[in-house]
Amino acid sequence: MTSCGDISRDDNYVLTSDLSSSGPCLTMHDFPNAQLSCQSHQITSTWDVTDGVITINNVNSVIFSSCVINGFIVTASTGMNLSFYGGDFEGTLEMNNQVIAQFSGNVFGGAGSQNCSNNPMLCNGGSGLSPVITSAVSTAAIVGASFVYTITAANTDPSTSFNASGLPVGLSINTSNGVISGVPTNAGTSVVTLTVTNVYGITNILLRITINPSGSAGVLSVNLSAVRIYPNPWRGDKHAGKVVTFDQLPLGATIKIFTVNGRLIKTLMPSATTATWDLTNNTEDKVGSGLYIYLISDNQGNKIRGKLAVIK
Repeated sequence: MTSCGDISRDDNYVLTSDLSSSGPCLTMHDFPNAQLSCQSHQITSTWDVTDGVITINNVNSVIFSSCVINGFIVTASTGMNLSFYGGDFEGTLEMNNQVIAQFSGNVFGGAGSQNCSNNPMLCNGGSGLSPVITSAVSTAAIVGASFVYTITAANTDPSTSFNASGLPVGLSINTSNGVISGVPTNAGTSVVTLTVTNVYGITNILLRITINPSGSAGVLSVNLSAVRIYPNPWRGDKHAGKVVTFDQLPLGATIKIFTVNGRLIKTLMPSATTATWDLTNNTEDKVGSGLYIYLISDNQGNKIRGKLAVIK
């Protein structure tokens, strides 16, 4: 090849000179596989994300060998595999109007390849979105008994990894598939930070793990009917500087606070039988005067709800 143009069939193409264009230089489309050997020649274009120095559509895989690419690669081919052997790519890889990778300098230099197996950023077919964790936020275990919990998430792709910090003694996580397993050794409650990461972002949630003593089959301590909430109402002229207390909770309880319109504003996951609310929402902003609904649930699925007034 000696000039910019259209590639629309399987073949091994060899670039014998530098190519330059003010718009798309190479258009690859409607073939399963192709290889372009550039022999260290350059392919350059103006930096225009709407055009791209190379556009690829309806293609299974493309291998670039010893190519020096300066500009954007743009594609809409779902599931396509790009492989780079040696060469250099300075620019941006955009897939389905989503910039998924930016490269600068000799990122592929030397021998070897970068492809879907060792650089997931080069895999199209991902969601283009950060992961969203969908697994339960509380679970229970028993000392000395096998335990398994799996982190599930939407918007995963080949790059997705999992992590968990603050796990109880005896439990560990498989970072490839998100399975937390093991045999816990000590009773108590742990609040664990779950993390799911892909090339588009990182998401965290808190998981409460309540470990019951050996031989236990259910809730520790009191039941929900004994829960106390005070002061209620909370009044600014009497309780300024004080918090709302939820007392006599069963271990492993979760407290959710809603507006009267049903919007969740706060989630509390106490590690003991008492919890406090400092009148802030989940973004740590102070809430206003009004009537709020609290929902308390234990790790056996029991629930109790009530009203809480805030008067400022």
